[in-house]
Amino acid sequence: MKHKINYRPELDGLRTIAVLAVLIYHAKLSFNGAFLLPGGFLGVDLFFVLSGYLISSIILNSEASNNFSFWDFYNSRAKRIFPALFAMLIVASYAAYGILLPDAFLIYGKTLIASALFVSNVYFFGEDAYVSESSDLKPLLHTWSLSVEWQFYLIFPAILFLMLKLFKKRVVWIVFLMWFISFAVSVYQAKYNINAAFYLLPSRSWELLSGCLVAIIGRRNNKYLSFLGMAMVIFSLAFMSDKIDHPSFLTLIPVIGTCLFIIFAHHSKDICGKTLSIKPVVFIGTISYSLYLWHQPIFAFYRIRFYEINTFTGLALIIVSILVAVISYYFIEKPFRKGDYNLYKKVLAATSFIVIMTFSYYIHATNGDISRLSIQAQNIYMNFSEPEFRRLKGSPGANLRTGIISESCFLRDPYDACSNGDSSWVTIGDSYAGTLDFYLSKVLLEKGHGLMSLTYEQCPFVNDFWFGNVPECVEVNKRRWNIIKSFKERKNIIISANYYFFREGKLATNNPLEDGRNNFSYGIRANEDEVWQSFSKNIETLQALGHNVIVIYPIPSVTEDAKKMYLSLITDLKPQFDGIIYEKNTKGKADAIEFAKKLDSVIVNKENLTIIRPVDFICDNKGCKIITTEGSLYNSGSHLSNIGVKLLFSKTDFNGANR
Repeated sequence: MKHKINYRPELDGLRTIAVLAVLIYHAKLSFNGAFLLPGGFLGVDLFFVLSGYLISSIILNSEASNNFSFWDFYNSRAKRIFPALFAMLIVASYAAYGILLPDAFLIYGKTLIASALFVSNVYFFGEDAYVSESSDLKPLLHTWSLSVEWQFYLIFPAILFLMLKLFKKRVVWIVFLMWFISFAVSVYQAKYNINAAFYLLPSRSWELLSGCLVAIIGRRNNKYLSFLGMAMVIFSLAFMSDKIDHPSFLTLIPVIGTCLFIIFAHHSKDICGKTLSIKPVVFIGTISYSLYLWHQPIFAFYRIRFYEINTFTGLALIIVSILVAVISYYFIEKPFRKGDYNLYKKVLAATSFIVIMTFSYYIHATNGDISRLSIQAQNIYMNFSEPEFRRLKGSPGANLRTGIISESCFLRDPYDACSNGDSSWVTIGDSYAGTLDFYLSKVLLEKGHGLMSLTYEQCPFVNDFWFGNVPECVEVNKRRWNIIKSFKERKNIIISANYYFFREGKLATNNPLEDGRNNFSYGIRANEDEVWQSFSKNIETLQALGHNVIVIYPIPSVTEDAKKMYLSLITDLKPQFDGIIYEKNTKGKADAIEFAKKLDSVIVNKENLTIIRPVDFICDNKGCKIITTEGSLYNSGSHLSNIGVKLLFSKTDFNGANR
């Protein structure tokens, strides 16, 4: 059967829906406090199905005509993808040079080379989730989907071509088997490793293969199924949210909907096909690739520079993105796609790639080039060069994860815990507790006392559970208890944690230390109530042993990067502030109060117990402060800076046992 590739305007209309959904989602447009398209991120899934359909149709048509050429295929894909991408990367790099601070600039350099080499999905897989707040500040995050597609292009055409030559009658069943395996991987990873499910090719292939199956099945006419497909797509974009496991079972709704529309829609035979074939709608679909490319850096750099996007600025940035996309399409995309790929175009493309690689090397070689900042800004920046929980130094001791002996106290084996003075004060917990160490150590030594740090990143003071990618937490807490039981005198023990993490506790593995050293991140989810009970029991045990226990209640989380905001103000030559800058999102304060109520309910025994509520120090009736005249209260994410820790302990009497 010969597969013809005729232009289908309704598919460009579908691309319009997909790209506008992504833009609205990233702009976080809302009405009456409700996000307009909470499922807008699924627009990328629509693109995957369409891409799979397109390349499979090309191969099927060419093979049927006995004129398939791998060179022609990849040449056409390269002409389609590379020029606009390289142009965006160069312009974004120019903006990054002028806007980003050294640490962010260094990370940008890594994402730049990963994007140019089409492995950014692998790079971002190792970072935080796509739906995290920090994702809004990554100018090149969106290139992950291009990487997935290009990786698929490198592998699948050869497989499909061979199947057509060797197993032509069974192609549909073989492709379906591949689809099923990929979908199974997706479902599994969505449950146990959501980042792998989201970013990596094995768990995304089934969406592209869905398009391939559609190409093999061929077109049909059915206005009702066309309408059903579009209804499934619209429902997904309007009512699904990024809180679901994705890609997984629910992702079938937009994917199947897209497949139904591709199979049954027709620009002249059904209402959905006719509607999406209207010229203005088609036009947006025509420029959808450029629009997708340029919107993320435009949004991200605006947020980095001006901190937030409201509904008005969101709409304005969407319009700006469309205008830039039009320019990109007519002056970059179209000229390179049409006509001969002459010497001039080849030299320009090669030069662009060399410029990108060279710029990436420059960023790496200069470690983010701090010399771009004023001397005053450089000094303040260096004060924030690393988070507080990594600043404490002590006598040489072993890193539990690597075994390396150093003066650094983070990820320190509790048996080699950093300590100074009389060690009458002890901190226990994860990085939120480690944030306290640097300031407390200095103050306590001035008071004639000392500090022992039993802090360990991502390891709160709970037994038999672990968090994040740190299975060794189980062993860390066993060693903490061995140290505590060896105390021969009464201690003042300060406990702090990222209580939000308690929702993500995991059951102990068979080999915690070995798994930790291998950066193991999977695990069986634990019951949240059991995590809280373990925490409560540990506090009661400390009280029973006669120690003074100080529990730091939840620290209000911040959605804005306070450190970057503060440093950005410094670079604007505003080292002093007349007032206070507040976190604009009230969720952090509300969550802190909610978790405080949880702590109040699980910590029953109040003997030998002091409670410090960060909300009382950081927040007031206007909200939660993130920057004061002294500087930023936060250093990294929602970790307090030394200034924030100083404020937290402003009423603490370090000469006595308690406040």
